[in-house]
Amino acid sequence: MQPVNEYDEQKIKIKEFIPQLPFKVKIVKGTKFYDVAYFNDPFNFAISENLKNVLVENEISGWDCYPLEIEGTDKKYYGFTVTGRCGPIKKPSTKGWVKGYEFDLDSWDKSDFFRPDETLHVFFNEKVKLIIEKEKITNFGIVNIADYEWYNLGKN
Repeated sequence: MQPVNEYDEQKIKIKEFIPQLPFKVKIVKGTKFYDVAYFNDPFNFAISENLKNVLVENEISGWDCYPLEIEGTDKKYYGFTVTGRCGPIKKPSTKGWVKGYEFDLDSWDKSDFFRPDETLHVFFNEKVKLIIEKEKITNFGIVNIADYEWYNLGKN
């Protein structure tokens, strides 16, 4: 999906920018509608009405959404924003590959969905993982943060 109008792709993800509603998008690739549909930017995605209902029914916290109007279809999708927070990811002092993300657990607001400060990552707890798997939500990748490999540039 690609938004029709200008928007701040980073600020919309963390709800610091509220788009004109409904937020208009067009399909630029693919023809199948999944529960999660990614925008043509590296940060944002939309959720289906089905996924939105699953999150609401299960009282999942730490997220919000805004309605989308998709050019050429009446399917209901919503832009997804993360409102839950935790402190920044702990960075090792040395440069190189690192396995796993760590953050101060006391900094976490205990939301089901949450975002580490200074990033646009989307983290979620075991409750969300189990619901996503049980409901067979489509086009949604799950990676345990303890297993995620990333490159650290070192402390400045």
